[in-house]
Order: sequence, then structure tokens, then C-alpha cells
Amino acid sequence: MKWTDQMVFEKTETILKEVNPQKVLGEVTPDSSLIHDFAFDSIDIMDTMLKIQQTFLSESADLDMESFISDIFEDENNAGMTVGTICKLIKKYFLNHMEVQNG
Repeated sequence: MKWTDQMVFEKTETILKEVNPQKVLGEVTPDSSLIHDFAFDSIDIMDTMLKIQQTFLSESADLDMESFISDIFEDENNAGMTVGTICKLIKKYFLNHMEVQNG
């Protein structure tokens, strides 16, 4: 399966809504912050990371989950873990062994 940027974004949006539908209300954009816009706490964030891992990680892939989580917390814009940053890191850590198309 080839994951496009749009498919990664839509799947990430679905995961966020599954983790805490009471907090993820309204439009989700790449600039949406899990902390500032959706008021995610540490449990919500860890649930999100687990669902991302279950969704995108192939059984044969070797992933340094600690680095993935660390990179999310070190969001370059210091915007509190944006959806766009998470999508970018999904492609970097989970889909780097698969072909990802822009679009």
C-alpha cells in the first residue's frame, strides 16, 4: 500500500478522534496542537502513540519508539505537538521503508 500525505493525515485525524472524541471537536488541520487545541493529557498522548504504532508499523520494521516520541515533544515550532509534525514523523519513522507519495 502506498501512503499519500493525505492518507497519513486522514488516518492520523481518525486516530485522534478515536483516542478522545470529546476533545477532538471541529476541524483538524496540520497546525492543530494536541496540547493547546485538543487539551490532550499524557494518557491521551500515549494512547495516540500506541494507535499510531499499531496502524503504521509493519511487523518486520524496527522502530526506535523513544526517538519517535522525543521528536514529537521537540516540535520545531514549539506548538505543542501539531498534527502536521506527527504526520511528518510517521512518514520518517514508520513509512520510510515504504513508498510515500506527496499529495
